[in-house]
Amino acid sequence: MIALVCSIALMAFMRFGPDIPFNRLLNYHLAEKPISYFIGRERHQYIFLLVASAMFLLGGEIIIMFGPELILAYAADLALYLDIVVVGALANSLTTARHAFDRWRNRSALVRVMRYIFSPRSARSARAHRTLPKAPSANDDEGDGDWTYDMMTRSIALVA
Repeated sequence: MIALVCSIALMAFMRFGPDIPFNRLLNYHLAEKPISYFIGRERHQYIFLLVASAMFLLGGEIIIMFGPELILAYAADLALYLDIVVVGALANSLTTARHAFDRWRNRSALVRVMRYIFSPRSARSARAHRTLPKAPSANDDEGDGDWTYDMMTRSIALVA
């Protein structure tokens, strides 16, 4: 309880206190220094701290068998592995979300187009958007055979 009251008093003094050397000292040691320490570390180092502390707290028999050096090496290896897995899962989920948003955006664009096409129009707009009749197709009497076979027979005929 006393520690809580002291910490609240220090935070209030840092926030509302005048700009005196003691306030600057508190700000440096309680705010600037820890923030610069946390910014200077990498993600896998934080994972290593979590994994190593969990292994030391929960694995008493393993520490006796293998020693703390081997346990720390294993924790570092596990931290790098977890970091890679987390980054891979995050990249996969971002890609999946991007594809889902693209599909949703395309679907909403399709809904707008379909709404425009099937919206009730006046007689004048229906006449203005009239389609022309389709021209008759050409009369093709050639066979629809395999074009690779036709090309092969033509090349053999040219060689002969």
